[in-house]
Amino acid sequence: DRLDTPRRLLWAYAVMEGAIAASAIAMPSLRHVATSADVLFEGWFPEALLWTSLGRFLVSTLVLIVPTTLMGATLPVLARAVSTAGPRRRLAERAGLLYALNTAGAVLGAAATPFVLLPALGVVGSCRAVAAADLIVALLAVVASRSRLLGPVAEAPGPGRPAGPLGPSSEGGSESTESTADRRAAVAALVGIGLSGAVALVYQQVWARALSLVIGSSVYAVSLILALFLFGLAAGSAVYSRRTAVQPGQAGNLAVAHVVIALWAVATLRLADQLPAAFVLALPSSDVGPSTVLALQAALAAVVVVPPTFFMGMTVPATLRLVEIGLATLGPGRATGATYAVNTAGAIVGSFVGGFVALPALGAQGTLLGCAIASVVLSAAYGALAGATSGPRRSIGPALAVVATVALLAVTYRPWNLAALSSGVFRVSRSTELAALLRGGQGGDAAESDADPESLHPWIERARTVVEPEDLWDEG
Repeated sequence: DRLDTPRRLLWAYAVMEGAIAASAIAMPSLRHVATSADVLFEGWFPEALLWTSLGRFLVSTLVLIVPTTLMGATLPVLARAVSTAGPRRRLAERAGLLYALNTAGAVLGAAATPFVLLPALGVVGSCRAVAAADLIVALLAVVASRSRLLGPVAEAPGPGRPAGPLGPSSEGGSESTESTADRRAAVAALVGIGLSGAVALVYQQVWARALSLVIGSSVYAVSLILALFLFGLAAGSAVYSRRTAVQPGQAGNLAVAHVVIALWAVATLRLADQLPAAFVLALPSSDVGPSTVLALQAALAAVVVVPPTFFMGMTVPATLRLVEIGLATLGPGRATGATYAVNTAGAIVGSFVGGFVALPALGAQGTLLGCAIASVVLSAAYGALAGATSGPRRSIGPALAVVATVALLAVTYRPWNLAALSSGVFRVSRSTELAALLRGGQGGDAAESDADPESLHPWIERARTVVEPEDLWDEG
């Protein structure tokens, strides 16, 4: 293995970042090529949307495959490099923190691009700014590679390779060797992280669809939801990596994480159509400007998105722990790469299934219900895995939580009030108008609205006569 020292690993990382910077500089030109190809496809297949879409997918793949592959390779390389500092059994903690930092950077990028970079620099200037940042990171990696604190990387024992001082046998005990049960648990965890990645991306699309009726579907709204989604992942991974990633019982923890995600989905199924009313009620009585509306929209979206994604972020370091124990011969880089790759592959499948299959066929509420059921199934599977690896008693708690979640779903599920969801509160003029009507109907001092009451949806019309907000939210 040529990348057998942390210096070489950091040099490899620097080369990857340099290549990503080159791709960013070339991206504006590649965009023009892609646009020209799109015009050709529309000319060749004027009435064949399927073939036109497949052509766009092919061109997009050719444009993005190199930089995105390099981006995906950076995390395993860094994980292997940092595994030299301390016992290898801290891989889940260290790689989990790297994943959290990487995702936190993605949060910054998702927020900065539409709100700062594109308005200030445009597309070409933004690409150049990103390229400059990549080159700075590459330079820092080169500087770090020259540090005297770096030592030889630890390798997991394999055929003809004895265990090193940082290898699996350094800590002794039953954890030093792979057992059949540990290997099966690791394989099951990899399958689970792939499935959870798929479900997570479907969740993201459902939240984007439902929240678009409250906060709109502009580039700012889409970026806001993406940034909150990534923030939850980063926060969950960071907290879990620091506190729990090296503890026993990871399968049980994964069961708990997925049942909490399912519980939040159940709550969203019950309350999603009340979000427009909650937004209107939260508006101040005066001085409602775009910044105030945007802040309230961000807060509302955060309530929906951040809590479940926090627990989704925990699944990566927990899975890494199971993989490093059960598949120790992979080594830190391959263990991290396998976990990351399987999760990303699942996310790709989920993004396709959610956008092209589930949402068109089932709608937002039906798709969210399917996601809740999938999370319950994943929790039950991880609970069974916990019972198989740690004793039957470890599966009792997750099993009870799963039963309680299913019962709660059966009791609370109801069809959404589509009139409430489609009230148009994402428009500043409409939201302030409805807030004035609501406060006027409740005896407030709101100014008279110029809106025609007959043009408003019935759920807001009733604000003239009701006293309790619950009456405003419930329709029929």
